[in-house]
This record gives sequence, C-alpha cells and structure tokens, in this order.
Amino acid sequence: LQTKNGPCPLLAMFNVLSLRRQLTLDQNKVNRGFLTSQDLLDIIGDFMLTRNKAAIEKKDGYAENQRQVLTDVLSNVLPKLQIGLDINVKFGSVKDFEYTQELDSFYLLGMDLVHGWVVDPEEKDLH
Repeated sequence: LQTKNGPCPLLAMFNVLSLRRQLTLDQNKVNRGFLTSQDLLDIIGDFMLTRNKAAIEKKDGYAENQRQVLTDVLSNVLPKLQIGLDINVKFGSVKDFEYTQELDSFYLLGMDLVHGWVVDPEEKDLH
C-alpha cells in the first residue's frame, strides 16, 4: 500500500517501455549504475516525441491538437509525475477515469492505465 507520493508513475512508465524493449539507454547512464528523475523525464519525453512524430507532423486539425496535447504533457504533466499522479477513478470498469491531463501522458506512450477498484454490480446503493 502506497502512503506517500513519489516518482511511481515515471518508474511504471519506464518499466513498461523497458519490458516492451522500446527503449535504448545511453551507455554512459548504464555504466553509471543508476538513473536520476531527470534521466527518466528525458528518456520518457524523448520516447513520447519519437512515438508521436508522424501524428504531429501532419498539417491537419488532428495534428494541431496532438501537438498541443504533447506540448502540455511535456511541459506540465511529466515534471509533476515525479511526485505522484493526480487521477480520479470511476467505478464502471477498470479503465474508467475522469479526464485529467495526466491521462494524456499514458495515451501518448501507447499505454493503458487500469485501476483495481470496481463496485460490485449487486451493491445497488453504491452505484
């Protein structure tokens, strides 16, 4: 049970990308034996830019929106993930959340975010 804020969202993103073998780490960082929070931000931000490059280079309304979402996530959301994740779960399904910018960071990385809180459908008074 987590009771304190920390870089858990950044670590989770990094771990998913690593397990998917989607990251290439700078050998100097590997030889150093540790990664800083800034390293994680740089690695995840670079991956996010690379992954969304084709979508943001187009000349249409969708691309314009994607560029804005990407800019917002890189400048506002990723740095805040060093201290936690501000999301509000909904209880309809494990992928049901109230929209916040933090969710865009997972979308831009091609990751699903899930939670483990679901209300039993037979508990009518809790719906």
